[in-house]
Amino acid sequence: MTLNRRDLMKITLAEAGLLAVFRPGIATSSMKKSPATKTAIDILIVGAGNAGIPAAIQAADLGANILLVDKNAFVGGMLNISGGHISGANTKMQIAKGIEDSPSLHYRDAMRMGRYKNNSELLKLAVDNAAAMIDWLAEIGVEFTPESPFFEDDHEHYSAARTYMGPEYARSLLKPLKAELQRRIDKGQVTLQLNTTVNQLLQDDDGQVLGAVATDESGQKLRILAKAVIMATGGYGASDTLKKKYNPKIVGSKVVCLPHATGDGIV
Repeated sequence: MTLNRRDLMKITLAEAGLLAVFRPGIATSSMKKSPATKTAIDILIVGAGNAGIPAAIQAADLGANILLVDKNAFVGGMLNISGGHISGANTKMQIAKGIEDSPSLHYRDAMRMGRYKNNSELLKLAVDNAAAMIDWLAEIGVEFTPESPFFEDDHEHYSAARTYMGPEYARSLLKPLKAELQRRIDKGQVTLQLNTTVNQLLQDDDGQVLGAVATDESGQKLRILAKAVIMATGGYGASDTLKKKYNPKIVGSKVVCLPHATGDGIV
């Protein structure tokens, strides 16, 4: 399978469950009521984690001018603390080890393990392109354990060994991703702005998203105009309100997440 960089950018978003360019649930604002304008850019990416960083890398390589913002003082999001297990069928590492696998088998396994409640369309897009994602991570310098790919014991077994992790868990992914991001920053392709919270999406009268309103570290309100906005803001594990709304069974349970995981792209 041959993929261009545009395909890989789509894969990055699919792996994070982000097919839409915009998350419609976030608060919106009329252009007429917006604060001072920030320099217009091609793409605004909200969230510099495991979805936002690869999206910025791929979009920059496609020639776009990127503004990447995060409300934290650091990049990486959950990559700083998670186990970093990822799965993909028919990767170069599988082929080298003689492991027979396929995206269709991965799909069937994931549907079974999800008790057939999965979003089948998103799942198919993810598993069809997961191998390209893992191969790309290896190409940019991500090191995986010698045991990878392996059978993951934290959930029901897949039908084939297709799970990968680095010796430093998710940090093994984060270090090369940060290095690749820094190269684009140094070239002037990506501007990274931390301690910046996006509060609203800007829309015209037809509902077309034109950018966002944000608050920077100093408390200054910014109006960011962009040709496209990618919401890569992560989950809601730190929000009791959203857990009660979307998954009440986990309320009161220990959830491995950082305090910033408040579902900003959902509410």
